[in-house]
Amino acid sequence: MSEFALSRAKRPADTSQRDRPPVLSAVLAGVLIVAAIVSAVIFARTADPADDQLAADVVVLQARGPNLPDAGDARRARGLPLPDFARLGWRAAGRRVDRVAGRTVLTVYQDHLSGQIAFSVLSGQPLLPPQDATPVRRSGILLHRLPSIDRTALTWRRRGRTVVMSAAGVSQGELVELAVQFTPAAER
Repeated sequence: MSEFALSRAKRPADTSQRDRPPVLSAVLAGVLIVAAIVSAVIFARTADPADDQLAADVVVLQARGPNLPDAGDARRARGLPLPDFARLGWRAAGRRVDRVAGRTVLTVYQDHLSGQIAFSVLSGQPLLPPQDATPVRRSGILLHRLPSIDRTALTWRRRGRTVVMSAAGVSQGELVELAVQFTPAAER
């Protein structure tokens, strides 16, 4: 065997791109592009296109009223404390648990002379504010007023959760003040 053949046999195989046929590189690039497109399609199908409508759907559920008694001391949802506005003259009126678009929605209700509020915490990743919502900033909190025919409704994020609060017979100003009372200064 020649010296050249021996030295070539002892060398590790050269796997650089210059030895790779151009067709293989093109096929590899095509496979990566197809994988990226398939991933995007799967993501688009699993992301609920109705997320923009989800907060409004929660307001519709809130309008149905409680269907369970108040939970008493069980005042947390997904690690988030639920409001207790007793010091402001509100009293617990019940709760409900629903599933909307694959998310659990825990709602608590509180009554007052001026009306009833419903406060919901949604499971899952926080939602973006609906496109038709009006931003309202108060005391460092960014709330979004939802358009609703018969209820005043707000949504915002607290501790990474989407919160929806609505009321019948309660003004937007009062609802905003309750949201501010519920959100500690450290979270604003």
